[in-house]
Amino acid sequence: MTYWESRKNSGLKFETIKLMQDKEPRYSRPYRPGIDVNLYATKKSVAQGMMDIALLTANASQLKYILKEGEESRFYLVNVICIGISIALQLVVGVLLILNTRYNINLVSHQSRAELVNNLTIIGIFLITVSNVFVSAFGTSPR
Repeated sequence: MTYWESRKNSGLKFETIKLMQDKEPRYSRPYRPGIDVNLYATKKSVAQGMMDIALLTANASQLKYILKEGEESRFYLVNVICIGISIALQLVVGVLLILNTRYNINLVSHQSRAELVNNLTIIGIFLITVSNVFVSAFGTSPR
């Protein structure tokens, strides 16, 4: 009989399993209530809304400057169109953020609609970003 066969037959394996079963799990912690996902999503939507308001204010200021400067600007039409698109998309995203706060994502029946509204919001934010990149690229600086 080899060394390993004698160890196998000695019952050591069963004692080790029994000792491991008697121990507490390695990562056990006292129970703490989990994060309220719905509250987190609402706070995230409010933060996005605040950033949307700040960007809307900046775009309105840019539009005012471009309209004051008049059509003598080299990229007047491009700027007016891009800023107009950005402002319109910001209004749509603002409405989507308000709609998204109406859903309770802890309820299974609300999750698919909340996910759809959230995805549309993300697409809107992406399009706003692209529009503002064009505004920055073709923008004019004060003289």
